Amino acid sequence: MPAADRQVRFDYLGTCAKVRRANVIASDCPAASVSRIIRRQHHIPYQHNDFHNVDRRGPRRRPIPDTLDSMIIWLNGTFGAGKTTTATGLNALLPQSRIFDTEEVGLMLRHVLGTEIVRDFQDWQPWRGLVVAAATQILDYVGGVLIVPQSVLVHQYWQEIRAGLENAGVPLQHFVLHAERDELLRRIETDPAKPNSPWRLEHLDDYDAARAWHNREAHVIDTTSLQPRQVAELVAAHAEHARTSTTGRRRE
Repeated sequence: MPAADRQVRFDYLGTCAKVRRANVIASDCPAASVSRIIRRQHHIPYQHNDFHNVDRRGPRRRPIPDTLDSMIIWLNGTFGAGKTTTATGLNALLPQSRIFDTEEVGLMLRHVLGTEIVRDFQDWQPWRGLVVAAATQILDYVGGVLIVPQSVLVHQYWQEIRAGLENAGVPLQHFVLHAERDELLRRIETDPAKPNSPWRLEHLDDYDAARAWHNREAHVIDTTSLQPRQVAELVAAHAEHARTSTTGRRRE
């Protein structure tokens, strides 16, 4: 661009800034009119995307490998059922996969919602909304598979999360890792990280109450007699089958 044209554009920007600082625009002359007046004075042709037409949609989605569609694999089940261990194994099996620990969202909210007393951070409505927003934006940014090992035992909360992801167009595979009560008790009692966790023991009845809707709305895998790697392989196989079936329907 010639030096003279650059100077005209700098004058244009400086004039705009001065007008805004003086609050002239807010009185009886709209911003668009001021822009047109200044352009006419300086003989600047209008360009649709010039200066103030800013794309506010956020970061664009990165290219996603053709061999792997974006999706969320949600590992549900009671606390202590082995979701975290399965997620780790699944992450090793699936290329372009990441683990999203949504409990971190709850921890983030504690400093601002600590005065709102709840039994579980899932009771905070912002937790459900932020989980959906974060998961969606993560997939928009990097693509691939997002593995979410998170117990959701309240049907209303799951409906909110599922609807939010569906509205965002995010494919969701929902699995429940089931184990018989005696086996759950054994796992909870012998977990080296949290042996005999009262939190996990207190939620066993909640899990029993959720089993009816879990059976309707998820693929339930009985892990009672399975090793963690076997569970991860089953989830991976089911997720791949669902993905290829969906891809086939789209092509048709």
